[in-house]
Amino acid sequence: MDSDWREFNIHGSGDDDAQPADIFASTEPDYSLFRYENRDGKLVELVESAPEADGCRANRVTLRAEESYDRSTGISIWRGSEILCSYLLSKPEVVRSKRVLETGAGVGLCGIVCAKWTKPASMIITDGDLKVLNNLRYNVAQNGLKTAVSSPAGTSLSCPQLIWSKANAEAFESKYGKQDVILASDCLYIAQSIRPLWELVNHVLVEDGLFLYVDSTGQCDFERVVRTALEFDFHYCSNEDWTEESQEFPVRVFRRRVS
Repeated sequence: MDSDWREFNIHGSGDDDAQPADIFASTEPDYSLFRYENRDGKLVELVESAPEADGCRANRVTLRAEESYDRSTGISIWRGSEILCSYLLSKPEVVRSKRVLETGAGVGLCGIVCAKWTKPASMIITDGDLKVLNNLRYNVAQNGLKTAVSSPAGTSLSCPQLIWSKANAEAFESKYGKQDVILASDCLYIAQSIRPLWELVNHVLVEDGLFLYVDSTGQCDFERVVRTALEFDFHYCSNEDWTEESQEFPVRVFRRRVS
């Protein structure tokens, strides 16, 4: 494990689109609790005063996270993860009985929702920052999910550290195997991270697998994401874009190009 890893420190040191400060530096978090409910295949955030009725816990997710986005990208809930959750709940067949990896998971919303309600064969929820990962594992446990054993839904669940690179992808595959679906939401903030992410996806995803990507921040040039994908022989399937009603940020699908 790398306890000192920060995305900027690893990928942001070059001259290309360099940042003036380490925007990933963490301070002591000020946590709040956020609750979501699965209502007929749609993720709904609950207001603080919503009652915790008997029998509702199985249909709810509770997360420890920061309200502010200013101090760390990984311990706040981003809109992209909520959108990706709604996609997964509306299209559970995409991940049902599949090996699923969430990368740059932050507080773990997508992975927890996927593990609880969509019945994947396995769910691996990862982040590179160990401080973020510790909070992610806390959220997993608080939602009744146990790592390294089957969840109540019969899903094998793991929460390892995963830093994007080809070498780390090889080590990951050696331990966990290839994955059928990879999830990524609001986890690209600097241009230097794009290629390491695609190195991971290219190495770990099965030949006919799906890479699902959401960006609600606009901080990383999507055209550059697409160009880099082509270098690894991945195609952006724009005809498969999925947009939640009244939302402008689509879930984007990438597949390997068929020769």
